[in-house]
Amino acid sequence: MSHPYENAEFSFLKLKDMFKAASEGFPGLKVTEKLDGQNIFLSFDTVARKVLAVRNKTHAQAGGISKEALVNALTVDRPVENRVPQNVVEAYHDALENFEKVANVVPEDMFITEDGGKIFYNAEIMDPRSPNVVDYDAQSLAIHRVGHKLVKDGVVRELESTDAEKYAVQLENILSDVQDGGSMPAVKVNAITNFKDFISKKDAYRRVAANIDSAIREVGLADSQTIGDYLHQRNLNILANKLASFEFSEEALDAMAAAVVFYGTELKLPRVKTEIAAVLVHVPEHATRERDICSKILRDRTALRELASHASKPLINIVHKFAVEILENFTSAYVIQSDVAISKLRKKVGKKIKDVRGAANKEDLQVLQKGMQKLLGGDIPPDDVLSDDSIAAAIKRITTTVEGIVFDFEGSTYKLTGNFAPINQIMGLGRYSRSTTKTNEDVLEEEEAPEEEMPESGRKIAVFPGKFKPPHRGHAYLAKQLLERGVDILVVLVSPLTVNDISAEDSIRLWAAYMHKEGISSDDVIVMRSPFNSPVMASYAIMDEPIPGLANLGIPQRGDMIIPAASTKPDAKGISDLQRFSKFHKYVPKIEGLIPANVQDWAIDPESDCDGAYCASDFRAALDSHSDIGRFIPDTMGQEEVRKILGVFSNEEEERLPLAESFLNLIEEVMEEGDWQPIAKERMRKSMRNILTTGRKDLTKHGAPFNLDPDIGTSNAFLAKEISSCAGGSVAGYSAPIGSSGKDDEEDDDTTI
Repeated sequence: MSHPYENAEFSFLKLKDMFKAASEGFPGLKVTEKLDGQNIFLSFDTVARKVLAVRNKTHAQAGGISKEALVNALTVDRPVENRVPQNVVEAYHDALENFEKVANVVPEDMFITEDGGKIFYNAEIMDPRSPNVVDYDAQSLAIHRVGHKLVKDGVVRELESTDAEKYAVQLENILSDVQDGGSMPAVKVNAITNFKDFISKKDAYRRVAANIDSAIREVGLADSQTIGDYLHQRNLNILANKLASFEFSEEALDAMAAAVVFYGTELKLPRVKTEIAAVLVHVPEHATRERDICSKILRDRTALRELASHASKPLINIVHKFAVEILENFTSAYVIQSDVAISKLRKKVGKKIKDVRGAANKEDLQVLQKGMQKLLGGDIPPDDVLSDDSIAAAIKRITTTVEGIVFDFEGSTYKLTGNFAPINQIMGLGRYSRSTTKTNEDVLEEEEAPEEEMPESGRKIAVFPGKFKPPHRGHAYLAKQLLERGVDILVVLVSPLTVNDISAEDSIRLWAAYMHKEGISSDDVIVMRSPFNSPVMASYAIMDEPIPGLANLGIPQRGDMIIPAASTKPDAKGISDLQRFSKFHKYVPKIEGLIPANVQDWAIDPESDCDGAYCASDFRAALDSHSDIGRFIPDTMGQEEVRKILGVFSNEEEERLPLAESFLNLIEEVMEEGDWQPIAKERMRKSMRNILTTGRKDLTKHGAPFNLDPDIGTSNAFLAKEISSCAGGSVAGYSAPIGSSGKDDEEDDDTTI
C-alpha cells in the first residue's frame, strides 16, 4: 500500500485518471477505510484450537504466539517502566479471544495452505480502552482485505494482493454465515465503502489537474512522462544548484540524480558498484574533491533523505490537498457517534498544538510549524501558523475521524490520508527521543509498531567468518553471490589460528587479491583478522559489541540487517551452515535496532566442478604436495601468484632458485612490506620446510646426507630472533651460542625457524 506519489512508474496521465475516479466516487473500484486501531496479524492453530498472534518478526519467525504469550510480551517480559497499560492489554486479550471463538467454526484451509504454511490475517483492533488518535466508541476487530502474511518454516512473505483479496472475500462470506444468529463476537472483514450517496467533486479534480500541470511544466515535462522522470529532474535541478561550486559534468549530475531517486523509491542506500559507480565514471580520477563529495552524499542516509524529500515535496502537497477535499465529512464505519468523536479529536489536537507551542522546544516547534502549514493547506506563512487564529482555523479543518481510504487501481493498492498525516505528526511531538518523558501509551506505539510498517530498512551486512586456510574459489564465489543478491557490505572475519603454516595474514592477503581481480571494492568486502577463534561466535558477536576495525567504519548501525554468510554444503561431520545458524534469526542482539536475518533466506549453494565442492583441506594438500592448484583458485588468479602470496613454491620454482637466492628474494620481499616481523616468521618457516626439510631435488636424489631432516635444536639455518634483533635496531645481532636461544627451551621452540 503506497501513496500515489510513491509509484515512480506512474505517468501523470494515469495519476489524473486516478484522481478523476476518486472525484466521482471511485466507480468500479474497491475502497476500504484506513483504520487507526492497534495493528496485529492473526491466525489459528488448527491442532491446539488456539489463536496465534504476530506483532513483530520475532513472533512471525516463531510461527506466531498464543494470546497468553502476547499478554506477557506486553507486560511481564518488559521492564516495569515500559509495560503497556492494563486497559490496552485487556483490549488485545479480548480481541484475540473473540477471534479464537470465530476461528473455531471457520474451515481449517482458511488458516493452513496445502504445503503447511500458516496464513496470518492483517487485522486491526478498535476498542475504547486502547485509543490512538481516533477515539473509537465501539469494540471491534477488523480483518483487512490486503496485507496478509504467509509464514512457513520461519520465513515470512506477503501474500499477493489478488490472493489476499480472495482469502478476505471467502472469510467475509463465512463470517456472514456464522454470525447471522448474533451470538458470535464482532469480527468482520473491513467493509467496502459504499459511495452511492457520494456527491461528485468536480472542482477538486479541476484543481488537482491544474496543480499537476503546473508542477510538471516547471521542470519541463509533459503529462505522458512519469513520477520517476519528475523526481529525477527535480533532483537534477537541486544538485546542480547545491553543487555549483564543484566541477561536475552534466553526465555526473544526471547519474547522481538517478542515485537519489533510487534511494527515494527503493529506500536503500545507492550501491557502490552500480549507482555510485555510474557517477564516478564521469568524474576524473584527479578530481578528488568531486569524487569525495559524491561518495559522501550518496552514502549518507540523512543527506539522501533530505534530497529525496525536497524533490518530492510539491507532489506530496498536491496529493495532500486533493485527499483533504475527497475525505471531507467522511463518516467512519467503526464510530457510532461521529460528531462526538470529531469533537474529541479537535480538542485533543488543539491541546497538543498549544502545549508544544508553550513548551518552546525549538526542534518540536519546527515540526509543529510544518504540520500546521499542511493542516492549513500551505496558504499561511510559517511565522503566522502558530497564532490563535491559525490554530482555530486548523482545528476547523478537521472534519472526519476517517484516517484515510485504501483502494486498488490498475493492479496496485494505494491510500489517501488527508489531514491525518499532519495530525499524526503533531500528536507525535514530545514522544520517543524528544525532550519530554514517555508515557506507557507512547511506548506501546513506539515499540510495538509492526516491523513491516518500518518506513526505511537499513543496510544488509553479511558476516562471513571462517578459518580460510587458505581461502579458495568457493569462498570467492559465495562472496560474489551475496553481493549479487543485495548485500551492501560483506565482512570477512579470518580466524587468527594458523593452519599448516598458513596464517591469518596470508589468508587476508589472498582474499584481497581475489577481490581485486574480481573487480570488487574493499568498501563492499571488508577482510580482517577476527578477534575470535570460533566462526560462529564471531557471527553473533558483531551484534553484541563494537568490533575493532568495524566500529570506526560505522558497522553495524541501527536498522542494519545482519546476515550469516552460509553455504548449504555440509562439513566432514555432515553439519551445514544452515544447521549451525538455524536459530540465528531468533537471537536478540545487545546492540539495539539490529535485525538478525534468517539463514534460510540467504544460504548459497556451493560452487563445484566434476570433483565436487571445493575444500580448504584439499587445497592445502595440493599445496603441500606441489600439485596443480588450478581448480581451487578463481579463474582470474594465476597459480604462481597464489603460491607467492602464501609463500609456498612449486617444485619447478624451487629447482630454478639456488638456496641463497631463494632466501635473499624472500628477505627482500618481506623487508618491503612494512610490518614484516610476523610475516617473516611464517614465510621463513615455510621456506625451511620446503627447501631444507623437503630438500632440493637435484641433491636429494643422491641420498644421504641431502635427504636427512636437519636437527632443529642445533641447526644454524636461521633464527627468528636474529631477524627480530636486527629489526629492533641491534647492530651486533643475536649473540647466544648456536643451538641455544639464551632462554628456556619452550620459548626456543617457538622462535627458532
